[in-house]
Amino acid sequence: MSSLITSDTKIRVSSTLNRDVRSYGKQYLTDASEETCWNSDQGTPQHITLDFPVPVSLVSLCLMFQGGFVGRDCEVLGVPEEREKEEEEEWDEVVVEGASSWEKVADFYPADHNHLQVFDLRPPGAAGEGLEGLEGSGRRWKRVRIVFKNTTDFYGRVTVYRLDLIGTSGA
Repeated sequence: MSSLITSDTKIRVSSTLNRDVRSYGKQYLTDASEETCWNSDQGTPQHITLDFPVPVSLVSLCLMFQGGFVGRDCEVLGVPEEREKEEEEEWDEVVVEGASSWEKVADFYPADHNHLQVFDLRPPGAAGEGLEGLEGSGRRWKRVRIVFKNTTDFYGRVTVYRLDLIGTSGA
């Protein structure tokens, strides 16, 4: 198990505060500095999308927010590895209830504080199993989207200082 985010992982975000990518862009999600952050613009929902060079199996999600700008009701969605190539153009569509492009991986509910938070992405029961439970859900994903449906900020902004996905990868 290790970090799934590499230099080959493509990251996209729903918005950046005042379109100021130099100060608040997506590059700061994974730079390991507590001095920089991604800050969304106002409005909900907000999301972060990760495209992996090889399919991945998810174990946990690590996020560090700025208190007061935290996702409140959140979910992780994924596009499974078996998804056909011709459907890729649909992946950027808004997630609609019942849509088939994205599948729910997990719901999570962050606390409103500045500390690193870790969310288990394995299915119920997997965490209590032995070492075999550490390998993730068994599903492999080509694309993952972290959706912040609501936030603690009145204007719907999210500020993330650190993002990591832990699991296994490989062809």
